[in-house]
Amino acid sequence: MTKYLIVNADDLGISVPVNQAVRRASRSGIVTSASLLANMPAFRHAVEEVIRPDPRLGVGVHLCLTSGRPVLTPEKVPLLADPAGGRFRHGFLGIWRLVCSRRREEALRQIGQELAAQVERVESCGIRPDHLNGHQHVHTIPGVFDLVARLAQTRKIAVRMASEPFRLGQHPTRLLECLVNGGVLKNLVLTCFAMVNRRNWPGVLTADHYFGILDTGRMTVRRLRGLLRALPEGVSEVTVHPGLPGDPVFPLDGEDRTRGDRVQPRKLARLDGAGALTDCSGQDRRFLRRRQAAEELAALADPAIWGMLAGRGIRLVRFADIEASHSSGRGVQTARYCAVHGSGIRIPPPNEDRTACRSPRRG
Repeated sequence: MTKYLIVNADDLGISVPVNQAVRRASRSGIVTSASLLANMPAFRHAVEEVIRPDPRLGVGVHLCLTSGRPVLTPEKVPLLADPAGGRFRHGFLGIWRLVCSRRREEALRQIGQELAAQVERVESCGIRPDHLNGHQHVHTIPGVFDLVARLAQTRKIAVRMASEPFRLGQHPTRLLECLVNGGVLKNLVLTCFAMVNRRNWPGVLTADHYFGILDTGRMTVRRLRGLLRALPEGVSEVTVHPGLPGDPVFPLDGEDRTRGDRVQPRKLARLDGAGALTDCSGQDRRFLRRRQAAEELAALADPAIWGMLAGRGIRLVRFADIEASHSSGRGVQTARYCAVHGSGIRIPPPNEDRTACRSPRRG
């Protein structure tokens, strides 16, 4: 059976530097898909500068309940947003507690309205998303996942099932890293959620395998090579978070930088309104400033990675490709249909313009 790989860049729209990094990773790297944050500062920049110029890039909605401001007014989602500042008031654990509390019914009603509004904002720009997932995996929380699965099934698109296989035979250093950075515990929780969600939604379209929890934010060349060596048959999704080197994300001094691809905060504020530079949660700002962001961007265009894809016969695809195969499968509900029947997408050599090798995105 052929091995297919979706390389999905999360957090598109969170900042101009991230948008520029995703654009580079798609045009000269192996990124085939990106998930767009509808409620973040650089949303319009992402639409105009990343998505519209590259119709072959697969685009989904990165549903958010934990950072920034809701798309709806705070008055419509008082359980989710702080009425004073208008920003989301909960993190992942807070949302989990909320949907497990006595306010569950009202909380899920407000969450459903906000998630639908985020999807509709993306669609209002003329974009037809081909997948849904959640910022910080918030969509995986049972109850919240039910809402997301309904949105996806109505549109006949895919949903991320975040559960990463963990091999005990890995190098001791990497095992220790995963324990220290919390990846093992996070993966355990998300795997438990995935078991519940798969049982409740056996017909939801998703990739066969998922990678990106244990090494989130640290997808270096070494880790990508290890992943490709052990890539299972079928359709796999790997999440990446590329960034630009030397760019302070959300600078506090308001300095206007104009060299090369450096962020221009005053221009960004004009694009997306006052206060755009401070809408993100503190956790997101710390994550975006990490040094590994630039390493991920470099790894995604590394010739060694292109060589491994070609040498191992791994085909790069988008969610739209597995959906097209699924729609012709007369009721087949898994991504494996694509792996059996093929998508017609080939791997270009490292020096070839890879954008010409993808079939056009639907819509």
